[in-house]
Amino acid sequence: MHNINYIRENPVEFDNFMKTRGENPIANKIIEIDKVKRETQTVLQNLLAERNQISKSIGQLKSQKKRCHRRNGKGRGYKK
Repeated sequence: MHNINYIRENPVEFDNFMKTRGENPIANKIIEIDKVKRETQTVLQNLLAERNQISKSIGQLKSQKKRCHRRNGKGRGYKK
């Protein structure tokens, strides 16, 4: 297993090591895949934070015995 931080910081050196093992240089592809993964994780974290905020506000309304209405369809559909 390779360290992604090392690959990000030393892509040329990583590719040179891969060449000595008879492999094709793939540091740029690894870095691009990692970038997409990190962006996807950020989107997921934002959605989960939004869901938690909606759930919290629903809980507060229920504790005040107020009726909860859907807000633009949010609050449902995140969990499968």
